[in-house]
Amino acid sequence: MTRRNLILVYPGPNYKRDFDEIAIKIHARDRTIAIYYLPAGLRAELPEDAWQHPTLTVSLVPRFQLKIKRGRILGNYPIEKLVQQEIFRKHRIPTPPALPFRFGMALDPVVFGEFVILKPIDLRFTSGSHSVFPFKRDQLENIGLDQLPAHHPVRMNPKSYMVQRFIYTGPHPRHLRIQTFFGRTIFCFESRVTKEEPFFDFDMQSLKHVVITTSSGERSRELVRDEEAMRLAEDAHAGFKDIPSLGFDIVRDYHTNQLYVLECNAGGNTWHFSSEIGRVAREHLGGSAGVPVDRSEEGRKAMIAQLGAFDIVAEALIAKVAEMAS
Repeated sequence: MTRRNLILVYPGPNYKRDFDEIAIKIHARDRTIAIYYLPAGLRAELPEDAWQHPTLTVSLVPRFQLKIKRGRILGNYPIEKLVQQEIFRKHRIPTPPALPFRFGMALDPVVFGEFVILKPIDLRFTSGSHSVFPFKRDQLENIGLDQLPAHHPVRMNPKSYMVQRFIYTGPHPRHLRIQTFFGRTIFCFESRVTKEEPFFDFDMQSLKHVVITTSSGERSRELVRDEEAMRLAEDAHAGFKDIPSLGFDIVRDYHTNQLYVLECNAGGNTWHFSSEIGRVAREHLGGSAGVPVDRSEEGRKAMIAQLGAFDIVAEALIAKVAEMAS
């Protein structure tokens, strides 16, 4: 059979062993694929004769140093949150309604319900930051700039926020992080706030103390296999089909059991088998504190083993090479 090239680009040296393992699995399944994998920052060149063969490049980062001389490039890149909302709606993916925020805006009570949140549009901030604020819908409609503290983030930069319908996930706020690779789930874990939180029993003075995201306060994480949520993430990935790796945040309404996709991370920093920002998650998934083991390493092993992540990645890459190498 004709030789084909697969070029894999990953963020940095910490990720190499993941791709060592993936490359071995690809080679065991299809020996006609020549695999080149390297960190994004490495200045390197492939042998000139390599470019004589059909090639596909898959990158977990938007930019890298290697000059690609042939074939398609499928890569991760950031997508604005409101653009994500449009994609979800276009593909009939359930997602809480959202709009750019402005003071004095009127919100349809049927569409937005009784409670809403303000969260940053800027992709440098996640919805797990301390810049996510809950409001009663009618309260937000009537709030003025001067009613917020002088250094409140929304007052300082209101155009950098979006308003979204609030989905109540129960007295212990929780969400699922589901990682997909070319439309197939490779891990799924739940984050849950360990302290019980009141359901929006607040006034203006207490807003900053209300915990509504699982990235605030003490929390636990557990690998779970929620088949319905995993199917939803896989369906949602279809709207971003040329992006290799996506991290979806999904919640389940406590009262209706309806699933919603809040947002996805398309920028490539959710490969939590090795990412630095995923270290805490790996430690949580790797066992109890105080146990004399490398909890981050144990968590990595558990994440890989949960669904056979690297086997799934290898199979998906082989299929993409067969489909798109040119």
